[in-house]
Amino acid sequence: MYTRNLTACSLALVFVAACASGPLTQREKATVTGALLGAGTGAIIGNQGGNAAEGAAIGAALGLLTGAKAGDQQQRQGQNLDELERKLDEQELADVTAKEAARDCPQGDAPAPLGLFKAALRGHQREQLRQR
Repeated sequence: MYTRNLTACSLALVFVAACASGPLTQREKATVTGALLGAGTGAIIGNQGGNAAEGAAIGAALGLLTGAKAGDQQQRQGQNLDELERKLDEQELADVTAKEAARDCPQGDAPAPLGLFKAALRGHQREQLRQR
């Protein structure tokens, strides 16, 4: 009885805290998912050994740590991708400005194919990053 009350109060506290803090980050989502999956798996395994609550607690703790680590890496990868896309956008803007400047120059015909090649290459790189 005590374990059920403690679990219910803990879950209520988690839900109240989650509602008050705003949208969850990728790391927080993965942490919660890991903890829930770990608790469920631990409860099933613990039930086979005779103590489902202990198994759920151990599983939740392990799932929480694993989920936090995985979510942290996903969030960091997303931030790196956003930064790379920002740099590519800045470079494309610089290339467009250079093309316009080269077009206005009397000798500006030669660099245009190189600028087009760079733009195509960046488009290909961006597409590859999105597929990852």
